[in-house]
Amino acid sequence: MANLYPYIFSEDAKRQADFYAQTLQGEVVSVQTFDQAPGSPPEIAEKGCI
Repeated sequence: MANLYPYIFSEDAKRQADFYAQTLQGEVVSVQTFDQAPGSPPEIAEKGCI
């Protein structure tokens, strides 16, 4: 089986990643939001890449 390492940048990336994981019978193994990146502005803190 192949591994897929997508990066999702959107307003609701967590919800989208959960949808894809459920639909494709996979799992989300890592979540990182912009607030974890040094120097990111607070207005985009919860926007993330999964």
